[in-house]
Amino acid sequence: MERDNKILCARQQRYGTLDLWLNDEDHWSFGKDDETKWEVIATYNGESPSVCEAYRFTLDKNPIRALDELMGYIDRDTQNWYYKDLVIHWGVHTLKFYNAKNIENIEKDEYTKTFEDIKFNYEIDW
Repeated sequence: MERDNKILCARQQRYGTLDLWLNDEDHWSFGKDDETKWEVIATYNGESPSVCEAYRFTLDKNPIRALDELMGYIDRDTQNWYYKDLVIHWGVHTLKFYNAKNIENIEKDEYTKTFEDIKFNYEIDW
């Protein structure tokens, strides 16, 4: 029987999240007809679009082009959301992506074998 390899990581949570709300029902301004485009509202730190809105943009109705545009926005704006984790809200679904800049892999070596060693060798609060 094969065993999964597990990696011990430490994740910082101090930077918050960039939340993207896709076609949020309470804020959908285009209606539901043939001209409807995908609408995305960006907020920070889990705030609802009802509370605050940082940015709003629309995507092409074609799903392939819409996904390409969305990935382009996320990729271009990584410098703007910097260390924030990404959360995508779509209807009842929520997808969370942790920013790799906030994750530090803890290497097991001759000096790091116990939690005390980890506290000594890494800047991690327990």
